[in-house]
Amino acid sequence: MSALVTVSPGWPDARPALSVLTPFLRDDPSELLVLLDQEAEALKGRVEIVLLDDGTADAALTARLTDQVKDMRLPVQLITLAANEGRSIGRNRLATAARGASLLFLDSDMKPDHDRFLG
Repeated sequence: MSALVTVSPGWPDARPALSVLTPFLRDDPSELLVLLDQEAEALKGRVEIVLLDDGTADAALTARLTDQVKDMRLPVQLITLAANEGRSIGRNRLATAARGASLLFLDSDMKPDHDRFLG
């Protein structure tokens, strides 16, 4: 299935050690992204975020997230699917897109418990 891919400015040059992988369906991960992006300077490209919209089909949410990703300091890739592929395929798609040696799966509604969650 084809996918629309959006990346942040820091994505192409990043060499992450850790990939944070977040699938979502009809959830809005924007608050999680804001909280994680606050750590960008301390992480210096060692962490990337890969998001998978598994067929939400919400044009307004997609537009908001696309704009947010383009403004993020962390390396971020947003993969938007037109139709749901399911949890297993989605997680495998995220793992394939990841460039870090270590993978951390986070739910899109998760909130870090402190301001140095990734670092």
